[in-house]
Amino acid sequence: MLVMMMMMMSVAVRRVPPHFSIPPENAEVLPGGAVNLTCVAIGSPMPFVRWRLGAVELTPEDNPPIGKNILQLTDVRETATYTCVATSDLGNIEYDAEVRVKGTTQLGMIRSHLFVLITLKM
Repeated sequence: MLVMMMMMMSVAVRRVPPHFSIPPENAEVLPGGAVNLTCVAIGSPMPFVRWRLGAVELTPEDNPPIGKNILQLTDVRETATYTCVATSDLGNIEYDAEVRVKGTTQLGMIRSHLFVLITLKM
């Protein structure tokens, strides 16, 4: 009878794919500056949260954080796009955050235009 009662008392566990509760935000820093990018994802089971720069994994794979990961960037010199990846048994999701270095984009545009002008005059 006890076994029968235990079988009837099964609990349904709701499984939910990962989704971002706090997606990372774009940031702007001065050359050589520092910034923290925060990414929070939830789901059931709770997802592992990692950071990537292009194809390069920035989070150590041996012990990825669960639910929240803060990427600490120091001495930032170039504009780049970082990707937060949340992973569980129910799927993977990604969200990009751009870190812009103030002044570098305009300088790059000026150099491009100068190159075009020099090329056209020759």
